[in-house]
Amino acid sequence: MKNCARRLIVMVALYGCVIVIGMSPLKISAASEPIERTISVNGMTRSYILHLPASYASRGQWPVIVAYHPGAATAQWMQDNARLHAQSASQNYIIAYPDGVRRTFNAGTCCGLALERKVDDVAFFKAIMNDIASIASIREKAYVTGFSNGAMMTFRLICDVPHMIAAAAPYAASIPVDQCVENAAVPVLYLNGGEDTLTLEGGERKTKSAFKSTSNTLINPIQALDQIARRNGCSAEKTPRQRPDIDATCDAYQQCPQGGDVEFCVINGVGHSWPGAPKPRPQDQSFLDKKLAERFSPQRPEINMSAAILEFFSQHP
Repeated sequence: MKNCARRLIVMVALYGCVIVIGMSPLKISAASEPIERTISVNGMTRSYILHLPASYASRGQWPVIVAYHPGAATAQWMQDNARLHAQSASQNYIIAYPDGVRRTFNAGTCCGLALERKVDDVAFFKAIMNDIASIASIREKAYVTGFSNGAMMTFRLICDVPHMIAAAAPYAASIPVDQCVENAAVPVLYLNGGEDTLTLEGGERKTKSAFKSTSNTLINPIQALDQIARRNGCSAEKTPRQRPDIDATCDAYQQCPQGGDVEFCVINGVGHSWPGAPKPRPQDQSFLDKKLAERFSPQRPEINMSAAILEFFSQHP
């Protein structure tokens, strides 16, 4: 810790030697307004969007949700589409939307420039927690969710720092978790669109970046969840159930010890898109937006998956 430089704010007690450079003193007109925070992680400037509840200053030990965007998107995109902060239960949480490096996160086997440059996105997660702790009193463990590349990042955190994760809800992508550095139980609700065959099947995918082609490895989510369930102490048996609130068919692993629930849900009629994301008007879409919408359809804006994720988090205090 002696090597940790001090510029404005340094928080090392819980998360190790990570330099966190805060913004100027926090000045906001309303706690519900988003705040862009800039921090330094291993010499790299990183940013995230922060949402504070109206009463954040008057209560101790706030739970934090960290929500990761998909590849090629941004924190702003995740904020506008997942809208976790706009749910009725959101006033019970502090919510952070991180920005990736060149719109990607290094989840270990994916994706893009973040992977190629070996960006330490686990350190970025720790730094976000440090930075929020400089503003409000928070719990040591965070809730994490993410979409696609962001879901992979969620799995990496489950694998690498389970002692910092209260519960996780990855959506639409999974990575191998058989080489986890720590053995600790994390409750997991995995969700996937029923029409999103790419992430349901897994496999190796080639993606191009400004540097070279890289191999990004996804696995079938059942394989990843089987590994997590074993680590959590669950049996291999699963019980099917229907989730009418999100029009999903789910399988819940059995005999999980308290705090180790693992469940897999497939949402009917959804492609590689966030259920509940507002559907943009055609006149507001660029040519690229329209092509992406066609590629990742179908969409179901009437399903509120974000509310289901918050409900799952509330069951694992």
